[in-house]
Amino acid sequence: MNTINHSKVQVTCRPCPPEEFAGRFAERTQLIDIMRLAIQQGQTILITGARGSGKTSFLDWAEYEIQNKPGGLESPAIKIEFPETPGMILTSYKKILTELQGHRKFGWFKKALANSKVKKSIEVLLRILESASPLAGPAGVVIKTGAAATRGLLPGETVDDSLLPSSFLTTLRSLSGELKNNQILTLLYDEVQWSSEPDLHLLKYLIRNLPPRIVLIISFRLETKSMAKYIELRQELDRFDYAEIRLSGMKADEIKDFAMLRYGLSIDDQTTEFLILNLDDPLCLVSCFNLLQRSNRELNLVNVQEILPDAVDPARAIYSELDQKWKDRLNSLCVLHPPLPLSLIACMLKIENTTITRLQDELNQSIVFRRLEREAYDFAHHSLREYKRNELPESVMIQLHVQAARCFEVMGDTAPDEWLVDISLAEHLFLGQEYEKALELNLRLGGLLYDRFDYDSALQLTERAKTCAEKTNDKIMLTGALHQKGMILQSTYKFRDSLAAYNKSLEIEQEIGDRAGEASTLHQIGRVYQLTNRFEEALENYNKSLEIKREIGNRAGEASTLHQIGRVYEETNRFEEALENYNKSLEIEQEIGDRAGEAQTLHQIGMVYEETNRFEEALENYNKSLEIKREIGNRAYEAQTLHQIGRVYEETNRFEEALENYNKSLEMEREIGNKSGEAISVQTIKTLKEKMQKNQN
Repeated sequence: MNTINHSKVQVTCRPCPPEEFAGRFAERTQLIDIMRLAIQQGQTILITGARGSGKTSFLDWAEYEIQNKPGGLESPAIKIEFPETPGMILTSYKKILTELQGHRKFGWFKKALANSKVKKSIEVLLRILESASPLAGPAGVVIKTGAAATRGLLPGETVDDSLLPSSFLTTLRSLSGELKNNQILTLLYDEVQWSSEPDLHLLKYLIRNLPPRIVLIISFRLETKSMAKYIELRQELDRFDYAEIRLSGMKADEIKDFAMLRYGLSIDDQTTEFLILNLDDPLCLVSCFNLLQRSNRELNLVNVQEILPDAVDPARAIYSELDQKWKDRLNSLCVLHPPLPLSLIACMLKIENTTITRLQDELNQSIVFRRLEREAYDFAHHSLREYKRNELPESVMIQLHVQAARCFEVMGDTAPDEWLVDISLAEHLFLGQEYEKALELNLRLGGLLYDRFDYDSALQLTERAKTCAEKTNDKIMLTGALHQKGMILQSTYKFRDSLAAYNKSLEIEQEIGDRAGEASTLHQIGRVYQLTNRFEEALENYNKSLEIKREIGNRAGEASTLHQIGRVYEETNRFEEALENYNKSLEIEQEIGDRAGEAQTLHQIGMVYEETNRFEEALENYNKSLEIKREIGNRAYEAQTLHQIGRVYEETNRFEEALENYNKSLEMEREIGNKSGEAISVQTIKTLKEKMQKNQN
């Protein structure tokens, strides 16, 4: 067997260096051929495969090939990884923009970035991304009442995230407009299975609207827990006939190429056929060749058959060959999610600042870790970390989580990414069974992620908070967690489960005498019944809530519940009762200065008058609502009211005025990036013009 340079073997469990990338001949050709189509129409390419199939190495090769191969595409390619920790909303997209601004490899691309329109669009998008961060504020904010833990929106309140997708698309379109001839821009997204719901929503939006000369290459690990997201992405790709490249087993010529390029070895056909049947993914092949080299065995069928049991579990094989120092370090760090700041690693390993430079040098040489950027690291292969998590005793894991929590507390505000500290601290406190300390933080972060529509992460954190409250017998916080869980489930249309959570919260609130929490929960129960068309049950719970809110003097809550009672009556065509409750709500909103609530209630009053053909009164209330919305800068609802004003004018055959308001609404929908509102306005205008043409004839 040929001798192999030891340092070369030492890096083989990391993603393969682009210059050593082997095999995957057909997939490489397919990728480049598809990318050339982007000049006419933007392209999305999904790279999928199981753990260890070489997706990250494939993306690294693609990034290198696109930018560096003479006579090839020679275009900018920006690669980012989605972090594994839940709740890392939009951080990957911030990195894309940062990389864009710093990309200076190609003169023509530098010139495109300098274009005033491009610069402005990037600046605007960066501001939006910064303001969209959900985890602002200090960790550990206390939530001590069930009512305070709720996240229900009052009438007129909304979290408007429509600017983000449209602004990101505007940036890509402005860049696309500056590219000429064969120039393209490629964005490579690695490990998309970790994406949060808002991240995935934005990615799907970009896939639907890709401008020419823009390419998205997305890697996705196929496993049971990520299949729902995969199906969502697959549906988007099918709509536009975009390609999926599946990295399955390697063929005979690819395995031979792999062995020769990375190890300088030649393999006979019989051994190759055995490898195809048993060890055909890159990580297992690495494990096989490493084991053979370490034991000074020849690469032949007999030896490969003998080491097969170890090679099929590559993480265990790699771990077994580590020096004891690196085994100990992996054991200490396996509870952490990447990225791992150098200071965090040093804290977990209890290494003094005086030796941190040496630690960094050792990390850079280690096969256990790979450097991400600046002083951040990741595990060389996630299987190593997961292998140790499964192997270590539960008592050891608990102590490691406690140590991790202490390290994140020490990092505190000095960390470059406060969201990483908050999210990670919440997880380690919980898994370290420090339930009292974990309770408030998990509940708060769950609420913040709920407000940003990341329902999966929000539910995970809220469930942790619920467990913590049960472990510590904190009934006040338990009602808050149950209420928050109900709201998350309600937002994902799991109404039966939502009601179960609300009713459990209500039972405890009544037991401990939390009248404010009881009123809030009754309101939400009424909302679930309303959403499921059980209107009498909705009214029953709304009225119970209203009675308590009046009793405790909660004027804002009273207005909110009166508004919802009005909505129920409106939905059941009991218009006079609807007006009665809307007007009571309006009176309170004006009294307490709730301008957003006042605007939305005026809009609903206008709707009732419109539905009962009292058009002048409808216009009067719509215009009052419009005035307030303009005053407070509520662009989305302003467009909505302009559209309704147009409807009234159309219904009263004042077509020119109707068209004027529809056009104003359309202009605003386009400005804020509301695609569904824009589509409705376009169709409405088209229908109106046809009606006007018909009347003229």
